[in-house]
Amino acid sequence: MSDGVSMIWILAWRNLWRNPRRTGIILAAVIIGVWLMLFMGAYSRGMLNDMIDNSVNMLTGHLQIHANGYLDDPSPQNSFNPDEPFIGGLNQTLPAGSRWAPRVRLDTVASTARHSGGLTLIGIDFERERGVSFLPDSLAGDATFPPPDDPQGIIVGAALLDVFKTRVGHKLILTARDASGEVQSRAFLIRGVYHSRLEMTEKQFAFVRLGAAQEF
Repeated sequence: MSDGVSMIWILAWRNLWRNPRRTGIILAAVIIGVWLMLFMGAYSRGMLNDMIDNSVNMLTGHLQIHANGYLDDPSPQNSFNPDEPFIGGLNQTLPAGSRWAPRVRLDTVASTARHSGGLTLIGIDFERERGVSFLPDSLAGDATFPPPDDPQGIIVGAALLDVFKTRVGHKLILTARDASGEVQSRAFLIRGVYHSRLEMTEKQFAFVRLGAAQEF
């Protein structure tokens, strides 16, 4: 039996090199095919992981907590203010090392003397946003987030400045419905600019202090 197996191996080896060109072509095709499969698999996995990371860092997060009915009607009426028991329970429930940040999100109409358009206003606790979203590491130049004593300060995307033909230091008027359903307008001063990988993000989102958004 062993002699038969040995003979098969010998014949197979001789057959491989009976036509070296054919063997070389097949060997090269196998190597290239396997290499391309590994490359495309790694590339696809890397691209997918990058897309997930970008989505999570772009304000989505791994987990969101809303008031009942908010997803059906994302209006100020369907909001809630987390109290101390809620925050304590959240900190105990989340895995160690988790980060979370409170936000107020409001659909508004933004306008300047030259332009107007839809804009999503996000009220944030800037200090808690580190490690949660892209914003703290995306401010342009030496820009800083408006301090607590600057309720009118607003951070906008670089692309929005181009669309609205405005610049840092100018006013941006926002109009929205408040928690009672009344239309309110408020002037904010552009204090800084942020950059994002997606131009649409720069055009869609603007950021103010959490307290300023709650008051608005």
